[in-house]
Amino acid sequence: MPEVLIIEDRLTFADLLKRKLNDLGIEAMISGTGEKGLKSLSQQHIPVVILDLKLPDRDGIEILKEIKGNDPSVEVIIISAYGTIERAVDAMRLGAHDFIPKPVDPEHVSLIVLRLLREKRLREEFQMIKKEWQEKIGFEIIGVSKSLQGALDLLRKAAASDATVLLIGESGTGKELFAHALHRLSKRKDHPFVPINCAAIPRELLENELFGSEKGAFTGSTGRKIG
Repeated sequence: MPEVLIIEDRLTFADLLKRKLNDLGIEAMISGTGEKGLKSLSQQHIPVVILDLKLPDRDGIEILKEIKGNDPSVEVIIISAYGTIERAVDAMRLGAHDFIPKPVDPEHVSLIVLRLLREKRLREEFQMIKKEWQEKIGFEIIGVSKSLQGALDLLRKAAASDATVLLIGESGTGKELFAHALHRLSKRKDHPFVPINCAAIPRELLENELFGSEKGAFTGSTGRKIG
């Protein structure tokens, strides 16, 4: 399966670039028009696109918009002999990874692609390891008793829902460990986990500390406070 799609109407240059990529062990394919390139992308996932701005059938910026709209994960490198600062800014704003003015050195572009593919693989591996770790974290609580396994099953079910969860138990039984596991298994795992020691906050100020207050809400409130 190709890792790079070259959308370029100058087939001699495109073929030279393809050979340079092949020399680095990168499989590439060529599309001579924007429409053919979009069709290839609709049929298979290709992580990197090298896109000429001036194509015989469509404007490269429009092709870039469509590529990123269909799959934001696709990295697009723009090459153009008609590059202006405005066009480069437009391309980068629309999500292009790089903008390279012609004349283009195929070897230089190939090395950029090689680095980009390596970075993408590292990010994907990191996300995979992170996901596996998050899925396992709830089960790294040590114990084989039926009661603990039942608690872990309930933890999984609670993490998959939007329900409010109350963890109760004597000191030292692992309530905070369960709370962290619950957070990491939930849909909110990418958001901060904020522990609060309610016992350290006076009862009269608890609501104010958690939810904030407006000026004059109680005696001594001189301004708005964000919770």
